[in-house]
Amino acid sequence: MAFEDIDGDGDLDLFWGDFFEPGLLFIENKGSCRTPSMRTEPLPFPLNDPLETSGYNAPAFGDLDGDGDPDLLVGVLGGAFNPNSTSIDNLLYLENIGRRRFSLETRRYLTQIDVGSDSFPAFADIDADGDLDLFLGNKIEPGDTKAGRLFFFENTGTATAPRLQLRGPLGPFAGAYHYAPAFGDLDGDGDLDIIMGTWNDELQLVRNDGTPTDPRWSVADPAVVTLTRGRNATPTLADIDADGDLDLFVGESSGQINFYRNEGSPQQPRFELVADKYLDIDVGRRSAPTLTDLDADGDLDLIIGSEAEGLTLYRNNGTPETPAFERDDTFSLPVHPFVTPVFADLDGDGVSDFFAGGIGGGLIHFARRDP
Repeated sequence: MAFEDIDGDGDLDLFWGDFFEPGLLFIENKGSCRTPSMRTEPLPFPLNDPLETSGYNAPAFGDLDGDGDPDLLVGVLGGAFNPNSTSIDNLLYLENIGRRRFSLETRRYLTQIDVGSDSFPAFADIDADGDLDLFLGNKIEPGDTKAGRLFFFENTGTATAPRLQLRGPLGPFAGAYHYAPAFGDLDGDGDLDIIMGTWNDELQLVRNDGTPTDPRWSVADPAVVTLTRGRNATPTLADIDADGDLDLFVGESSGQINFYRNEGSPQQPRFELVADKYLDIDVGRRSAPTLTDLDADGDLDLIIGSEAEGLTLYRNNGTPETPAFERDDTFSLPVHPFVTPVFADLDGDGVSDFFAGGIGGGLIHFARRDP
């Protein structure tokens, strides 16, 4: 609810956004400040062009353009009418154009990276121009309830001064939800391929049949790995045993970690299950692992996101060939639910910064600043 004197008669009128109301209701005060009377028929607002949303609208008035009259911001929380449709278009700015009339100027008042809900980030130099590009999967596409998408943000800047430009969804992926990509050269041809997690228990091998500068994607194996249990597969690739090929760690809905050692070669991977309860790790629900040398000691540490427990760090106190992970409870960052972490040196300063997706479909960034 919100109160505002929208008709300039000296008393406050009532504006109501309800879970089961696909717009905003205006209830005029027919009384006065001292003796209000709201016993009037609720009318869809604005009167000249009523809003239509997924429901549960939160109004707030203020003079946003400095012209002396109250304008309107409406946050759409998402109600009974397909809330997925407003997972991105959910902060509406309406300019007051006089005589109780408003003009809808934008449905995205704040501009930022937003792919809807449950975002899954990955960084890779997909065009071999020397800087990192961004890939962001989502749970479900707001305009297509039958599938999620993997979005490509090209780095049109440089290795030290990034500038990310949305180029649209990456193909040929369709028909699944919760796209979670992990990039690596899995066939030894010098370009990057993808292990793709989705909402189910199967991971896809997506091969780059193009070149390092001009990728061409095809699904080489729709089930290169099938989890023994759990769904919402969230993979990451790393050479955990320093034998020259990429091994596979997979998070999933149970909150545990699946570890597949690559018993093949850099040219022909063969992922064999070592443990589906790796080290008995359990982060609650929806584990999302990533590996990076966080303490610069030459081996890879394990950082795991979760649905509600934030981030968990397992430091590698072993060697690059023989990891020995031990939990470190001193590591903490403020993150969103369903946090999906990744580390990348986006600004070329030699230190990897922290990035994470989350339930809101956006991306958060923490720069690394060592003392």
